[in-house]
Amino acid sequence: MILLDRMHRLARAGPAGWPRAWSPEQTASFQNTPYHPSLVPLLVDRAEVAAMTPVIETYLRALDATVRRYLSDPAMRAWFGLDPAAEALICAEGEGRARVEVCRLDGYLADGRLWVLENNADAPAGTLFTPRLNAYVAAAAGYRADPRLPMERSEDAFLDVLCPGRSSSRVRILQPAGRSNRESMEIAAALRGRGVDAEVIDPRQLDAGAAQFCHEGRPVDVIWNKINTVGWRDIIAAAPELVEPWCATLAAGGTRHLNGFAARYVAESKLCHAWLSSADGRRQLAPDEQRAVAALVPPTVRLGRQMDIPWLSDVAEASNAEPSNAGPSNAEPSNSGPSNAGPSNSGPSNAGVPQAGDLPGAVLDHQAGLVLKAPYDIRGDGVTVGRAVSPQDWAARLREMLDSDGGVLQRYLAPTEVPVVTDRTAVLRSSLDWFVFGGRVVGLGSKAGVGHKVNLFQGGTKLAVFQEDAS
Repeated sequence: MILLDRMHRLARAGPAGWPRAWSPEQTASFQNTPYHPSLVPLLVDRAEVAAMTPVIETYLRALDATVRRYLSDPAMRAWFGLDPAAEALICAEGEGRARVEVCRLDGYLADGRLWVLENNADAPAGTLFTPRLNAYVAAAAGYRADPRLPMERSEDAFLDVLCPGRSSSRVRILQPAGRSNRESMEIAAALRGRGVDAEVIDPRQLDAGAAQFCHEGRPVDVIWNKINTVGWRDIIAAAPELVEPWCATLAAGGTRHLNGFAARYVAESKLCHAWLSSADGRRQLAPDEQRAVAALVPPTVRLGRQMDIPWLSDVAEASNAEPSNAGPSNAEPSNSGPSNAGPSNSGPSNAGVPQAGDLPGAVLDHQAGLVLKAPYDIRGDGVTVGRAVSPQDWAARLREMLDSDGGVLQRYLAPTEVPVVTDRTAVLRSSLDWFVFGGRVVGLGSKAGVGHKVNLFQGGTKLAVFQEDAS
């Protein structure tokens, strides 16, 4: 899917004629934290993107089905084990809000296959800045893009989600007081340019009215809740008195709330991948949704709940070498799904597979091929990549997650390494991220980094993504 040879040719040929100096004035309009954008874009095969798009959109339908099921399945709710405040907020919005309206699926192309590592279904970044980055790189590098997706054509794609054709709307973007990021401020400014009444405010500045939320005595039509789930849980813990009035106003339905609490607490959770990897999690999905999950979700289990892991015995060989970056992508999964798409209760015999008694030992032995993830995190802080830490740190983190009955164990996947030209030239690990609004793929993004966590806030950068014909 990634046109890697073409990117290497660009990296070799381009730097002599490209600008080498960067300034905040050039890049601040699309950065929450300073970084040098790569002047070599991530080039992807247009035909393979088109082939993968329906699989991604089917996967979104599986997420929507999952968050809806949460409302009516007591066993599933017990499995996730959310706190009473979360339960109340999810149930208040009901089935009408139980969907993922805005998300950024963070993907890795590993060994020629696309995997979705995280759903980012609460308050994803890049909804406005990604098209701005694309436009900047195209201009700075003299690259002639051929845009096809909405976010490739304009930064209006996300603004249209917030205010579809209405300039009289009142929109409030929620961020904790004193901690608003640049993208939220730029979204508000762009909306005001359309004639929309838009502000960035602290959620505690909202009044929970009988019919809808109000701000300074005026009704609010749309809330873009740009507080990640980690931050939201902290706010509720500090101000539990918010829950009851919020629930009443959410139930009234007069204010549109993006993203709803089912998406924020269920689809955003790393536990969601473990649930979808289980037989019970896939049981009520449609056949095409099951195939999409099997094609995209890495092998994942919930620690402390599933101690029989058929794929763990396959990790040892893979952990000794980085997977190849060559080969075609998985544009269309087979009906049975790939052989390593996830644990299966109907799979091969468990002979030789680590069982409950020796699971910690097996996880310690195969550290280099595994990743531990907390249910909710921000900027990769809750992710522990086995091959990036010492055995002592790995054992401590494993014990911490087992004792708390929280977190997941996931198979490590090595992302494709690509050439990056910023103020220097390097080869970095990269992601291929998919923005999905209203169930439709609207744009692509990419991050790159030197570490095993491809994260902008941990020494990474961003790449513009452009589609080209492979021929």
